[in-house]
Amino acid sequence: MYVIIWIFLSVLVGMIGSSRSIGFLPTLFISLIFSPVIGLLACLTSERNNDIEFKEKLLKSQESAAHLKNSNSENTGVSEEKFNQEKWEQAQVYIDKVTDSVNFLKTRLNGSELESSLLKLKHLYETLGENYLTESSLNKIVSDVELETDKRSLELREKTEIEERKKREASIRDKEYKAELALEKERRNKTNKRIIFSLSILLFLSLITYGVFQLGINLIS
Repeated sequence: MYVIIWIFLSVLVGMIGSSRSIGFLPTLFISLIFSPVIGLLACLTSERNNDIEFKEKLLKSQESAAHLKNSNSENTGVSEEKFNQEKWEQAQVYIDKVTDSVNFLKTRLNGSELESSLLKLKHLYETLGENYLTESSLNKIVSDVELETDKRSLELREKTEIEERKKREASIRDKEYKAELALEKERRNKTNKRIIFSLSILLFLSLITYGVFQLGINLIS
């Protein structure tokens, strides 16, 4: 009778656990093995399935809202950048100071340096206006770009030297490792030769001892 009540209460607790994250079977096993009271405590400490579903839906809605917000921000940023680029292109055509400044930079610089100087010129124009596009400002832009180029060249040269030094060090370590392996192999060969020689001597002495022993037996008999 006691066993039937135990099983009945365990099943009842398992049915309660089916509506929670722990589930029916784990709750049933805990109740059967330990006691229905312990199974009920384990059941009550786990979350309800409805609460878990609500949290998941809330998290998904928050992620969707954040994704939509990021998309809108990106679209806004792209649109603003496109508008500024169009404005800058028009300024190069219709504003004499901008046109003269661009031509001045083109006579002084080329390649990546020219692109960098034009970006600085654009930023100066958008920030302060055309009145600040003076000869001294343009010379300052040229000087800054040349310094940046020299700095990048120096950094690249230092990086190349570091990489070459690492390669040389790796090559030296590799040679040292190979030399150590060769030396270790030579030591093992010498050790093996000594062992073989020692075994040969022992075998020879054993044969001599056995021969002398047999000779002694023959002489006695």
